[in-house]
Amino acid sequence: MLLRRTKQLKNCTKKFSSRIRFHYFSSTSLSRSSDPSDTEKKIQSMLSKGKVPSTEQFATLVKCAKQQPKLNINLMNIYTQWKLVAQTATQSPLPHLNGDIFHDLIITTKSKCLRQKNLSAASYWYNLAQQQNVTLPLKTYNAMINISGKVGRSKDAEKYFNHILSNQSLKPNIVSWTSLLESIGR
Repeated sequence: MLLRRTKQLKNCTKKFSSRIRFHYFSSTSLSRSSDPSDTEKKIQSMLSKGKVPSTEQFATLVKCAKQQPKLNINLMNIYTQWKLVAQTATQSPLPHLNGDIFHDLIITTKSKCLRQKNLSAASYWYNLAQQQNVTLPLKTYNAMINISGKVGRSKDAEKYFNHILSNQSLKPNIVSWTSLLESIGR
């Protein structure tokens, strides 16, 4: 009985997650099957023509960069261009990105940070989220603690852990504690 119920739950989860994925990608003008480099070129083309890509299009590019880091998509450059075009075209600030997009941005820069033994790429996106008052999920703080520890910046890891403790809606989990202890032990 328990085994059959487990199988039913797995099937239900698969169907639900595929519907969400289909809806997310079909709601953007960039299709799921498009090549990530084509996605980057399309956004670059829009920016060069003075058109402002939507937040969903930028989020799709971030997901592509996260899934295929070898493409080496320069998200900071694209974001800066996007911000300039948006401010010039509409005379208004850039649309807000949500916490999940910032999490994906930080994760895409993780390998760069570890390769260069530098926290600046991940810190750029973290600080930008803080400036825009975006509520970041716990997994983002865990990622920042992990990256800080791996590049040898245990003080920064403690700082991000203290952000978790000071935030009323977040509570440290096993990943938070493990990442912090690993950073201190290095």
